[in-house]
Amino acid sequence: STDAVAIVNTGSRAKIRMDLNVGSISEIRVLDPGSAYDTESLPIVTITDTTAKLVAIANGTTDNASLLTTDGVTDNWTAGSNLPNGAFNSVTYGNGTWVAVGGPGGVGGAATSTDGSTWVARTTPSVSAGTLTGVAYGAGVYVAINGGGNESFTTSNGIVWTAGGDLPATAVWTSMAYGNGRFVAIASASDEAAISTDKGETWVASLAGLPGNETWTTIKYAQGVFVAVAEAGIIATSSDGLSWTKDTIANDDWHALAFASIDKTPTWITLSDAATTGGAIISTGAKTVGRLNEADGAITSTRI
Repeated sequence: STDAVAIVNTGSRAKIRMDLNVGSISEIRVLDPGSAYDTESLPIVTITDTTAKLVAIANGTTDNASLLTTDGVTDNWTAGSNLPNGAFNSVTYGNGTWVAVGGPGGVGGAATSTDGSTWVARTTPSVSAGTLTGVAYGAGVYVAINGGGNESFTTSNGIVWTAGGDLPATAVWTSMAYGNGRFVAIASASDEAAISTDKGETWVASLAGLPGNETWTTIKYAQGVFVAVAEAGIIATSSDGLSWTKDTIANDDWHALAFASIDKTPTWITLSDAATTGGAIISTGAKTVGRLNEADGAITSTRI
């Protein structure tokens, strides 16, 4: 959506430009800063997407709910229409559409919603074994993976699905995320991690693998780093999905994982799937990569 932006000034008017990327504002550029501002009237730009939502689905039922991001912390979630079946366990958003997957595929193996509340059943290819366990959006496509097999499916709109490439091993693939130009999938009860850089058409294995045969449950990407969590308090981080670094948090059945920038501090939050109120904060981020330029034996510039 495009919202009006008012810039208050006492001098010449400033000019800005907002660039959209997949329906979201990716950059704000000041074309002309204006002039003759006083300290009481510096230009202030506030952008609010009044339609942005959080959407949650309940595994084992057809229930789902949504919450506007502009709502307060005490506001109630709004129930959506029933999902096609009670086996849905993964949902993602991209290009104006929420897509959820679950069950053995086929009729009702996926569902789409353009408002986060009203769902329409979609048909995917059927899996040879297991169920659809993960879906992610990136590079203009949605990709779903099969837990209990090695199949992946792709779609550009969530409606028409086709077979993607085979994952590099038959495993319990549990979760997938997109970032840094690639899809990365992880498997539980193993150290398997798979990477696709061509929209799910082909997959390669991380040769080093995840750090240990753990019960890996969830992977997410934000600000240059993939973060994977496992039960028993194990986490792993990677910038590319190929090389992983192991760390530990409190011992619990960690499943849910989310990222937020809290007071400009990158923060990951994970919640337990056990009958507890367990939660943990993970502080991690991508390493800064720099380049030094040299001429005649002296450093002439540094680039980040």
